[in-house]
Amino acid sequence: MLDGKPGPLFEDIDVLPLFSPNSQHVTYFAWQGEKGHVIFDGKPIMQFDECGLYSLTFSPDSKHFAYTAQKGKQSFVIVDGIQSPVYDDFPNYSHLIFDSSNSLHTLAVRNQSVFLVKLTIQ
Repeated sequence: MLDGKPGPLFEDIDVLPLFSPNSQHVTYFAWQGEKGHVIFDGKPIMQFDECGLYSLTFSPDSKHFAYTAQKGKQSFVIVDGIQSPVYDDFPNYSHLIFDSSNSLHTLAVRNQSVFLVKLTIQ
């Protein structure tokens, strides 16, 4: 339910809804069968196999939205609908952290090594 209007029906919702800093947007992860979905402002925007439960985040100015997801054996960050390079995985409970309105970082795993990923939004 968003602004009094029912949203899409799902079997399960993984995390409490997250509101943007300016309270104009809301997002959460939901499941239907074996597939997960990112819900943004009441609409499914992506389907995935796994998600970073604590990865949903907005930039401080609410202009950018990011999260981590996995399809098959490929893990990646999505920022404003654009996919990052592919990683093997993200450590459990890793977060995406906005350093400013146009840059963020997280930890990722590739070839059994953990490293810092820094992303800049153009």
